[in-house]
Amino acid sequence: MLQPAQSRPIVLVSGEPQFNPQVLRGDFDVRKRSSAPFADRDAAAIVVDFGRDGGAAIRATRGRHQAPLLAILAPDAPAARRIEALEAGADDVLSVPYEDAELVARLRALIRRARPAQPGMDDTTLVIDLARQRVRRRGYDIDVTPTELDLLSALARRPGVVVSPARLNAALSVPMKAMTPAMLYTTISTLRHKLHVAGLPFAIRTVRSRGYALADDIVAELWH
Repeated sequence: MLQPAQSRPIVLVSGEPQFNPQVLRGDFDVRKRSSAPFADRDAAAIVVDFGRDGGAAIRATRGRHQAPLLAILAPDAPAARRIEALEAGADDVLSVPYEDAELVARLRALIRRARPAQPGMDDTTLVIDLARQRVRRRGYDIDVTPTELDLLSALARRPGVVVSPARLNAALSVPMKAMTPAMLYTTISTLRHKLHVAGLPFAIRTVRSRGYALADDIVAELWH
């Protein structure tokens, strides 16, 4: 199951990149396009296959889009090829082979760097007030349910560490039957969207078949 599309940054994938776009769907709303330029104007990032006409594809994309662009290069591409992609307009390059997690991390970094700077919005501290049953960021409340608060607290105790569904179920303080994977996914997705609206778009990541993790760059203060 996927996170609701409205809470995920849009990533355009152009050409026939040497990876399965499915690996991005847990973090992004992926839209496949056959060639540049694209009609889409709301993309947060673009992935281009830097093949034989890669330079032309990047220049055509740059003529219409300001979104950060990642070029995927052939296996063991020489430095000259990487330089060609960067000079054509790519913001970053990645050569095959690579880990799926690195592709996701590079896209997240490109989107984060491209986000307009706003005073105070670089603060990633979350205050989780267990006594008052509330979550705050920069002095403002984030409206969460008791179940969402329990799940966020469990993730916040070990930022960056994947927490299994079984451990998340064990952290629930409200008496209830164990949440099914679908129920847990839906609840996490809703919580993720609330954090996104509060200015933390990558606060919770889904690790397929393993569980969920709070981003390790978030400082979570647990108040008892």
